[in-house]
Amino acid sequence: FHHDGSPPAHEQAWENAPQRQPDRRFRPPKAQRRASSGLDDHLSQFPIRGARVPKVNSGDIAQLASYGFTTAFDAKRRDLQQVHGIGPVKASNIAAWIRRAEAKFQFQSAYTPEDQRQIQKAQNEIITKQQGLEERLKKLVGEFRQEAQGFERWKSGRDPELERLAQQLAQAEADLSHLGVSAPSLPNVAPLPVPPVSTFQRGGRPSNFAATFTTGTRAAPSPAQPHAVTCPRCGSRMVRRTARRGSRAGRPFWGCSRYPSCTGTRPI
Repeated sequence: FHHDGSPPAHEQAWENAPQRQPDRRFRPPKAQRRASSGLDDHLSQFPIRGARVPKVNSGDIAQLASYGFTTAFDAKRRDLQQVHGIGPVKASNIAAWIRRAEAKFQFQSAYTPEDQRQIQKAQNEIITKQQGLEERLKKLVGEFRQEAQGFERWKSGRDPELERLAQQLAQAEADLSHLGVSAPSLPNVAPLPVPPVSTFQRGGRPSNFAATFTTGTRAAPSPAQPHAVTCPRCGSRMVRRTARRGSRAGRPFWGCSRYPSCTGTRPI
């Protein structure tokens, strides 16, 4: 070096001379990606600290490191002049050093053992992700089928709680009808699925109950029913009831309206 810190003339000529660049013109896309990745790895092996770069001193190297510039790869992919103290001249000298490092790179088209290891690692990761995705899809399909089967069972089956409430409603409307009390109008709600009418007929329920429940209108008394049935014990009016226990469970009968004070009954 001269007294002013500048390099000898032959070094300046080398830095300013055009450097040989890796030839990528005739490489297929996959080979270009491999060459680019290999060049990046190659430049990462050239630390700025200890490099012979004209006009770049230890203070500049510390400033570069504080901005994350530690290798030739870092200096190539980012703007050096954002670092305090690095101007066009120093940035140009560092760029020349990077070009010299690039000129030493030799791309090997044949896969090295390290390349084979990286390829195998990537393939294993892909297979693992595919297997995990396949398992998740199988699980989702199984859950969907279970939900669909459960929906079909619900749609074709009976709801015990709904049947119980429907029976209580029918019994209450029949009681009010035979007592001569008008039943309050039901709210206008969307129709709900109920068991077939024939089911209630076999169980002794009013034949018009299903229409009553789904349309929201109260049931009218059957024309075949007598308008006045008296209790054999006390002579009071009798109302239609449904047996809940015993051998006649589910069948209708006439019960005294004064129940539980009077337990008189008549068969229907």
